[in-house]
Amino acid sequence: MLDADIREGRSAEQRRAFAEGVIEELEARFSIPAENVYGIYIEHSGEDFHLVEGRLQSWEAGDDPDLGADSPTE
Repeated sequence: MLDADIREGRSAEQRRAFAEGVIEELEARFSIPAENVYGIYIEHSGEDFHLVEGRLQSWEAGDDPDLGADSPTE
């Protein structure tokens, strides 16, 4: 089971693409058959995610995924 806590706002297509990528990696790296994996997303507002730098902003379309935490707020 893939259990992913994510910031709300991502499209169904984005969530599906992430799940497909993880399922493929689990099969390739650990020989876990794809048919034995399923995913569950739990979505939260950005304010529910806290880093040492501060809490996250809510995710918005166009955010750069390579930035990871985007711009934490205080």
